[in-house]
Amino acid sequence: MILTQRNITEKIAFGMICIVAMLIPFHKTLASPMLILSFITILISGNYRYKLNRLLHNKRYLFFGSLFLLFVFGYFISTNTQLAWRDLEIKLYLLAIPLFYAVIHPFTAKERKWILDLFVIACVAFIVVALGIAIYHLIATGENHFYYKELLAFTPLHPSYAGMFQAMAAVILVMNLLINWETIPRKWRILQLSIIFVITLFIFLLTAKMAIASVFILLSIAFYLLGSQFMGKKKAVIIIVAGNLFALALMWSLPYTRERIKLLFTYNEVAYDNSVNSRKEIWTAAIDVIKANPLVGTGTGDAEADLIAAYERKGFKLGVQEKYNAHNQYLQILVETGIVGFLCFIGFLFLCIRIAIRYKNYLYLAFLLLWIVNIATESMLETQSGVVFFSFFNVLLALHSGRD
Repeated sequence: MILTQRNITEKIAFGMICIVAMLIPFHKTLASPMLILSFITILISGNYRYKLNRLLHNKRYLFFGSLFLLFVFGYFISTNTQLAWRDLEIKLYLLAIPLFYAVIHPFTAKERKWILDLFVIACVAFIVVALGIAIYHLIATGENHFYYKELLAFTPLHPSYAGMFQAMAAVILVMNLLINWETIPRKWRILQLSIIFVITLFIFLLTAKMAIASVFILLSIAFYLLGSQFMGKKKAVIIIVAGNLFALALMWSLPYTRERIKLLFTYNEVAYDNSVNSRKEIWTAAIDVIKANPLVGTGTGDAEADLIAAYERKGFKLGVQEKYNAHNQYLQILVETGIVGFLCFIGFLFLCIRIAIRYKNYLYLAFLLLWIVNIATESMLETQSGVVFFSFFNVLLALHSGRD
């Protein structure tokens, strides 16, 4: 049985999902209560036979939820089950969100566009708030708050996460423009191009390095794949090169951004408060832990203690004080679940990419590439913000690919 329209509880649940999309760019955990409420709403909405049939006959949803099993494995091999259980609570959305999408009446293309548009609007609102507060500080105190963590003082979000969210918003806008260029009115083209410019400038101010790399890589790929269809490959390449040169010049013209980028090449000459130098120590310690537990890892409950012990042996005091994770999701998986878990994780990402390529779902592919790049310097599945972002958009965008 396929529902012809949503009942009132499903409409409420859809409204809550729209709110979740707007909360993700603003805060680390505010989206969680709204997700829980939407889950409860669906549970009490009735028509359980339909929901069960949806769940049993949509293997793709079960596949997306299977990533959670990797961390269940990490729980069972842990000696510190209390910390491992806490880790499972953080990761639970990897299972819950795919199951939610499986049992709710499938979103229409219009509904999916609503969700994506609201996410972009929220990202723009986030920029307005951040710049507004920075301008207030400049007027009131004369202090410069237009850079890095100072720009995000109003929210607990780290610049790496904020930069990734903003890069995702830029990708959504670019893909929309390239696919629908001929049908979009001129004034809306100009507006969206202006928003993309503002988002890019904001990411430069944040100096979130992987988000900056994502903007250069993903927007160039997106423009080449789709833009070359309308203007030819040669012209598309020329525009891409010119656009990247302009972006580099803009980035280099921002003093603080320029100094932050220079640290990439001078990390041996600076203190550990430089994230580049810190990560060198973190990754070296993480590799030592991996070598000691190569096959199945330490378990999710013991990873933190083993990393801290490695920091102590290396004299990396900042890592001990801050209890740093591996700051690289690939290394984090290796630390926690070893080669077995790492191969499962890579296999999961590979199959997601295969789905995107098979159905020519370029927006989904861009999202996956964005994620793959950004988790190279952050263990984003160790935080609720990263878990919700990945699971929410991974399932939503995959709905464009073939039959649900």
